Amino acid sequence: MRLVRLASIVPLIAPLFALSSCWDFAALNATASSSDGGVDMYFCDKSPLPVVEDCTDGVDNNDDCRTDCDDPQCATTHLGCVDPMRQIIGYGSKIGMAAMCPGTQTATAINRNLSLNGNCSMGCACQATGNWRCSSNLHVSNTQADCMADVRRGSVALLSGAGGTPLNDCDAVPATAAVTDYFKIDNIMSVCPVDAASRGTLAASWGSQQQFCSTTPSATTCDTVECMAKNGQCIAFNGTSATCPTPFVFKEIWYRSYTDNRTCVCSCGTGANSCSIAGTQAQFTDSVMCMTGGGVKTSPATMTNTCVQANLAMMTPAAAFSFQARPVCVAAGIAANDLATEVTAGRVTLNGPITLCCQQ
Repeated sequence: MRLVRLASIVPLIAPLFALSSCWDFAALNATASSSDGGVDMYFCDKSPLPVVEDCTDGVDNNDDCRTDCDDPQCATTHLGCVDPMRQIIGYGSKIGMAAMCPGTQTATAINRNLSLNGNCSMGCACQATGNWRCSSNLHVSNTQADCMADVRRGSVALLSGAGGTPLNDCDAVPATAAVTDYFKIDNIMSVCPVDAASRGTLAASWGSQQQFCSTTPSATTCDTVECMAKNGQCIAFNGTSATCPTPFVFKEIWYRSYTDNRTCVCSCGTGANSCSIAGTQAQFTDSVMCMTGGGVKTSPATMTNTCVQANLAMMTPAAAFSFQARPVCVAAGIAANDLATEVTAGRVTLNGPITLCCQQ
């Protein structure tokens, strides 16, 4: 057999048309287009025989000038031609994860459509409660007008902790608050430090999980595509490069597992009602030992950035300000969850790819 460019033979055969009205077109067989855009044709000086090509013996059995996998009878039908690298797993059908494969078929777990969870809070932690804080500032003014205009006689930092033995719950009052004084508290900030040693838990899930029940091709089962088509809905190949043969024309890529090496960023934030003030948690007292000594000397402040008249009881100065706001801290964690980006960056790997070629 020899390939001949159509463009190169036209000048040669044109005179023949002029000399004779007969041409044996049966001997001129068109093939695929060539790599440079022309049309390749071949001339076979044999008369094809009506026999089945043996796809493995290296002989042109049917005299069409094509041997083994080059013969159309073998190219898409013989397993050795379809899968020259022997990547085939087997032929069979897909079933649900809870089902059992029939007979002696082998079950292979297959998965696809991986979804990455961006919430990795489990495993993240805040530092011990002894390190949690509520912080603010107390401002004392001579009159209501001064208080509203932020004209202050003195200020003091306020700090409290979470439960247990209060941390600095009573703060000395600047310039000793008097009965006619006004005061207000700045916005209260929660201090929630994260435990830097904690590690969040990464999570992901497959959108589809099934099993592939397969029979290994052999001389005693099936070793041709035609036989497999009669005995299975799909053919499975390792990897992603398999070309699906007719009639298994529907191609799907599945995976055995995944590896997740993303980074979880842990944080510690404020929980519900953290560092809020209510009841008697913010008020003047006559003792710096506010939890064990002294008495309440004024009505409590229940709002921040609001001027409150001191109204000190018994007309005596206050010694301290009781600040007992309590922090509530909650750990959280986040991770990148765009699959394509994470796979490209190498942080997520889809392992054990399997190509399924199915009839429907």
